[in-house]
Amino acid sequence: MAYLSVELEPIPDKLMQQRPNANAVRSMEKVLEAHGKYWCSLQRSASTLGCSLSEALQRDTEEAETVSAMASLSVANKHMGKRSEEEPMEEETS
Repeated sequence: MAYLSVELEPIPDKLMQQRPNANAVRSMEKVLEAHGKYWCSLQRSASTLGCSLSEALQRDTEEAETVSAMASLSVANKHMGKRSEEEPMEEETS
């Protein structure tokens, strides 16, 4: 990621693995509790509050892959249902 053509240094692995301060996590939980009912997008962040940056990014990746897979299954199922209406499948003989 770059801002005004200035390349940023990569985040050190040790920092990526570091978990947030417990007091900070409790404060953020209170913020989410108070504002989550008005800002639904905040609810998504609640599950990663106590995670390291590395863990949070991994969860985001897994979630995106799951959503993509579910969407693919949904689309495939929709097309299969449409095909069966348009052209019946032949029955297999034993």
